[in-house]
Amino acid sequence: MKVTNQSIPCPVCAEQGKDSQIQFETSQLLSGVQFACPVCQSTIGLSAESKPAVRRAMDELNELKRNMSQ
Repeated sequence: MKVTNQSIPCPVCAEQGKDSQIQFETSQLLSGVQFACPVCQSTIGLSAESKPAVRRAMDELNELKRNMSQ
């Protein structure tokens, strides 16, 4: 799987009117790592039940990207 650094807005900070991003790396997320907001320390992670669906989606996305670049 291709390494992809991404970020999402922190939902806790957004509710408080703050603008903070939670940085995460997809393959680490799939291996069970949780990522924390640098402002409020809220964490994101995947449940065991969600991992196969996310892995499949990421594999399909990477395949589409490869096909488009050919």
